[in-house]
Order: sequence, then C-alpha cells, then structure tokens
Amino acid sequence: MGDTDSPVKTCATCGNTDPDPSGVTVSLKICAKCKTTFYCSRDCQKADWKQHKKSADNAYESADAAGPGSPSTFETDGDSLRRLGERTWLHGYSEKMTYQLLIDAYRLRMDDQYVWTGDVDEDSIYSGECDGQAGFKRFLKKAERRAGLLPSWWTPEKSEACQEMGRTGGDDG
Repeated sequence: MGDTDSPVKTCATCGNTDPDPSGVTVSLKICAKCKTTFYCSRDCQKADWKQHKKSADNAYESADAAGPGSPSTFETDGDSLRRLGERTWLHGYSEKMTYQLLIDAYRLRMDDQYVWTGDVDEDSIYSGECDGQAGFKRFLKKAERRAGLLPSWWTPEKSEACQEMGRTGGDDG
C-alpha cells in the first residue's frame, strides 16, 4: 500500500484538505490542546474556537489523566522538538504530568545506566535497595540546578509532592 492510503486531513472550519483535491500540500496545523482537530489558518481556528473549546478541554484532560507515553499525550506538530531545543521540555504541562515525566526520566536513566554501562547507583534498586528514593531525590536536585529546566512554579514543596508521587505511584489514598 502506498501513500494514497494515508489519511486526508481536513480543516474543521472551512473544509480545506491536505492534500487538496489536486494533490497540492496544504499546511494544516493541529489544535495544541486536543491534538485531533486540524485548521488551515489561525482565522479558521479562531472562528471555530467557541464551539471547539469544550471538546478540546476534555481531550486535554483525558490525555493528562492517561499519563506520559499515551498516544495523545505528546505533541504531534513538532512542539516537543521545539521545547527540547529551547530547553523548556517540562514547561506547559500540569503538575501531575510534570511529576510523571520526571519520574519516568529518572527510571529510564537508571535502567539505561545499568543496561548500557553496567553501572549502578549505590542506592538504586539495581544495587539491591528496596526503592530508589534517595537517588530520585538526588536526580531532582540536579534538575533544580539546571536553570530553566523546571517550570517556574517549581518549589521545594513541589519537589516533595513529586517524590511522594514516585513513592505512591500517584495514588491518592
């Protein structure tokens, strides 16, 4: 099956398609909130916003609840790469999502360190510890020393909340 089977994207307001009927590529942009609705221009997005706002908010909350790695969580329009380039990777997410991203980054780092180099932190699960809390706390301190890496709302209290989420897995009880 070739490129003819790729999905046609349609502007939610005016109906422009990408590609258009003659095969010309139209640069449609995806809604930054819901990640499912396309627009061919800012004017089309603004014209549809009153009607689209509620469903976009619901989709955003569902993606946030689904957690990192779910298909609708990460931007599909290159915003993730822009954030990496600007070193603002953790900015713009909810507190819960930011905590989960930090927890996952630490877990992946520890796993990679063990798998690729055979090294282990003395206080990690790979060295036989029952949990990696001391190492995670050290990881967060290192992130805090990197100017601009963490969102502007980050405080010592948020660090504690993030560590708690790492201990409990985000359970409220």
